[in-house]
Amino acid sequence: MIGDDDFNPRGNAAMQLLEMMNEIVNLGLLGWLIVKTNKKQKALVMLAWVSTALSIIQPAVEGFRWQMVPTYLITVFVWLNLLRRSFPAGERKPQTKRVRMTLGLLAAIYALIMLLLPITMPVFTFPRPTGSYAVGTITYDWTDPNREETYTEASYDRRELMVQVWYPAKENSGGSVAPYLPAGFRSELSREFGLPEFVLSYLDQVKTNSIIQAPLFDAEASYPVVLFSASNGGIRFQNTFQVEELASRGYIVVGIEHTYHTIATVFSDGHVTGFQRMNLLDFSVMGRAVNQVLVKDAQFVLDQVGRLNVNDPSGRFTGKIDMNRIGMMGHSLGGAVTAQMVLHDGRIKAGINMDGTMFGDEIPESGLNKPFMLMSSASSAAAETEEPNARDLAKYGMTRERFDKITGESLRRKNNALAGGGYLFTLGHTVHYSYSDFYLYSPLVRWIDGTKPWTAHRMINEYTVAFFDRYLKGMPSPLLDSPVNDSKYPELTFVRK
Repeated sequence: MIGDDDFNPRGNAAMQLLEMMNEIVNLGLLGWLIVKTNKKQKALVMLAWVSTALSIIQPAVEGFRWQMVPTYLITVFVWLNLLRRSFPAGERKPQTKRVRMTLGLLAAIYALIMLLLPITMPVFTFPRPTGSYAVGTITYDWTDPNREETYTEASYDRRELMVQVWYPAKENSGGSVAPYLPAGFRSELSREFGLPEFVLSYLDQVKTNSIIQAPLFDAEASYPVVLFSASNGGIRFQNTFQVEELASRGYIVVGIEHTYHTIATVFSDGHVTGFQRMNLLDFSVMGRAVNQVLVKDAQFVLDQVGRLNVNDPSGRFTGKIDMNRIGMMGHSLGGAVTAQMVLHDGRIKAGINMDGTMFGDEIPESGLNKPFMLMSSASSAAAETEEPNARDLAKYGMTRERFDKITGESLRRKNNALAGGGYLFTLGHTVHYSYSDFYLYSPLVRWIDGTKPWTAHRMINEYTVAFFDRYLKGMPSPLLDSPVNDSKYPELTFVRK
């Protein structure tokens, strides 16, 4: 069922405006042909011209996509029908009731397909960021000459990372709007999901709010930094809803794509690396990956950011990055990386873990001794208390004893990380990937999982900004101190440990 969240005025609608108009007109045409076959055709001709105009203007303005082909075909069919009527009809037998019912049923099925294709694969939009700055973005391809790539056999391979930066820009600074998907990524995404590539072509038309290589706005002497670490199998731009909001509020956000821990990484020269799958239930294996690879990725990227601040060849960031005000956030495995960076790297002043298991080195029982927030999904919170059934245990190949051990270890690490004043943010109607853009891709996935992405994203952003405003900018953040307003946030539990 379509709910209010699917038509949030701050974000996505099921279809683009001209698409929606075209759908409505062509539904009317389809109904006319079935119900009023023998009526005067003046209004039918007028609607046919409107449909024709929309079928030309809509793809020219909003972009052609295959999901609209059934709609365009109705326009063609109507004109063929009108052309047929212009010739002498001769003697025609009236349609029987059974024929009319069959045609009506077929028309209803066709109309359903025509509506569902663009609705279930929408060219969604991101809400306009609420901050006072426009958003610019630039992408870097950085290689660490001092680190061997451990996921390949060639000893001369060095660790190479794709990094995307979002930053405050001046309004109306010109430039092209950044697409959501980078060039070459759609084919890798379709291969991972096991879908024909054309099925996901609609994602090529999704735009962000960011301007490619816009000039940095010099409204402030320098800006604080927030590193973002993507999830296991995730991508650097998977939290566009969040990084654009932070950039609009005066932060330089640096998104790290951990090579071989993403669905795929498409580098600037076009070569692609795949996904190194790991046992996410093995704390020792995942801990080594976090501390020996991913934390070092983050530290290297932070070093590179420091170099940009000293001497950016483009001049954009030189002297504009405040290396004394650095925070970090990450989703899932990236959340574990964030916790370890908070623990081990003195440059990180505050961190947010979004629904990530605390893989890595043990966290002291006294806590991280730095500002830290754990954003938990409702499904993760439930897993800590609910008894597993036999089907779930079989799915993951676990005994009850092993399940209890893993759950207990995860909960113990979480409690350690929150000790001494950590914040725990738990949001209803959320699952693990609610802390990403994933549920914007199609209403089908959010209907199946019962999520409300626009509501969740708004609340996540409010608390993310409040947290970093307090601990990186030293600004008052009443949201962190006030009791949750049940009328505004009925699905949120927010406590300080």
